[in-house]
Amino acid sequence: MSSDRPSPAEQVDAAKARRSLRNGFITLVLAAALATGLVLGVPGLSGVATTLSHMKVQWVVVAVLLEALSCASYVLVFLQVFERAPFRVGARVALSEEAFGAAVSLGGVGSLAVGGWLMVERGAPTGRITQRSAVLFLYTSAINVITLILAGLGLLLGLPGPSNPLLSFVPAAVGAVVLALFMSLPHHVDRIVRRVRPGRLRTLLIETAASVRDTERLLLRYRGLTRDKIRFIPNWATLAPAIRPIGPDNPYCRAHAARFRVGLSGNLGFTHDPVIVFEAARLLQDDSDIHFLLSGWGIGFERLKQMQSEANLANVTLIDRVDDEHLEQLLSAADIWLIPYRKNVAGVSVPSRFYNLLAVGRPVVLVSEPDAEAALTVAENNLGWVAMPGVPEDLAKIIRAASRSADYSMAERAVAAAQNFSLARAMIGYAGLVDELLQDGKLLQDSKQAGQSR
Repeated sequence: MSSDRPSPAEQVDAAKARRSLRNGFITLVLAAALATGLVLGVPGLSGVATTLSHMKVQWVVVAVLLEALSCASYVLVFLQVFERAPFRVGARVALSEEAFGAAVSLGGVGSLAVGGWLMVERGAPTGRITQRSAVLFLYTSAINVITLILAGLGLLLGLPGPSNPLLSFVPAAVGAVVLALFMSLPHHVDRIVRRVRPGRLRTLLIETAASVRDTERLLLRYRGLTRDKIRFIPNWATLAPAIRPIGPDNPYCRAHAARFRVGLSGNLGFTHDPVIVFEAARLLQDDSDIHFLLSGWGIGFERLKQMQSEANLANVTLIDRVDDEHLEQLLSAADIWLIPYRKNVAGVSVPSRFYNLLAVGRPVVLVSEPDAEAALTVAENNLGWVAMPGVPEDLAKIIRAASRSADYSMAERAVAAAQNFSLARAMIGYAGLVDELLQDGKLLQDSKQAGQSR
C-alpha cells in the first residue's frame, strides 16, 4: 500500500538541505557585515565608503560582476593547469588562492604557495605541485603580457586613451620582446644544459624549460578540445597483480651476485632512448652492488648490443627477447625497472610494459617529461622515480638512491595500482564510449553516409 508521506531517508535529505541553506544564508550575512565593518572601521578605508556612496549603483554592480568573472576565469585556468585535480577540490583551492591574494599583499607567488600547501596537505606529491604551480604562474603572466601588447597596439591605432608612444608602443614592444624570449627559452636552455655540469644549476635550468614548454602547450592548445570531449581508457596488465620475490633459482640472476638489479625489457623503438641507460650503467660501473639486466628487441636493443660490444661493461648483462612463457620470471629478476623515453614524446606513447611491471610489485624509473601519463601515475602514487630525458647523470643518481632506499611499501603500492589497470575496466570504458557515441547520433549518421557513398 503506497503513501504520500516521505520516507525517513527523504526526510533526512530534506533536513540536510534546509540546514545547508540556513548555514549558507548566515555565512552570507556575516560576510557582508564583516566587509561593512572593515570599510567603516579600518583607518584609510573610510574613504572607500565615501567614494562608493558617490558612485552610480549600476557601475558598482558591473564592477562586482567583472570581479566575479575574473575569479571564475582564474578557476578555469587553474583547472586547465591542474587538469587531474577533481573539479570541486580544484575550484576551492583556486578560490582560496584568490582570497589570500586579496587579503594579504604578497603577490601571486604568495597565493600559489597557499594553494600548493593546501594540495600537499591533501596528499598531492610536492614535486608535482611545485612544477605545475610554476606553469600556472608563467601561464597567468603570459596572459597578462599578451593583454599588455594588445592594449598598447589598440592605443597606438587610435582607441580612446593616451596617445603618447611611451604609454602605448613602448609597453607593447617590451611585452612582445619578453614573450618572444619566453617562448624561445626551452631551445636555448637545451643548448646550455649540454655545457653545464650536473648540479643544482643544471636541474634548475631543466625544470624551468619543462615549465615553459608546458605553458606554451596551454597557450597554443586547440580550442575545440575540452574536458567533456576526453575519455581516458588505460591499458591493462596481463599478469595477475601480486608481489613476486626474487627467488634464488631465478635463471636470470645466476650469472652475477650483485645485491641490486636494474632491469630493462620490451621493444626499444624510435621513441625510446637506449643510450641514456647504457651511459648510466657506465657511470655506475664501479659500484659492485648494482647490475643491469637489459633485455628486449628493436632498433634500440641493437644499439645496446653495439655499445656493449665496444665497452664490455662488467655490470651489464644483455638478454635476448624473452617469450611470454618466461616473462614473469624475467620481470621478477630485477629490483627496479627502467622505461627510457626520448625528449618531447609526452603524449605520443604510453608504455604497455609499465602495467606488468607494477603487477609484479616493482618500482619503476620512468625517463620522460613529468607531464607524460605514466610519469603522472608514478609521481601521484609514489611508485618510483621520474628522470629527465637526455641526462644520464640524473638517471644514475636516481638508480644509486633507489639501491639504498628502504621503502619496501613501494612494492605494495605498485601492486595496488596495477589492480586499477585491468582488462575488465578497460572493456567497460570502451563499451561506455561506444554507447555514448551511438546515443549522440553522429556516429550512426556518418555510417549511413559512408554506406550510401559506396
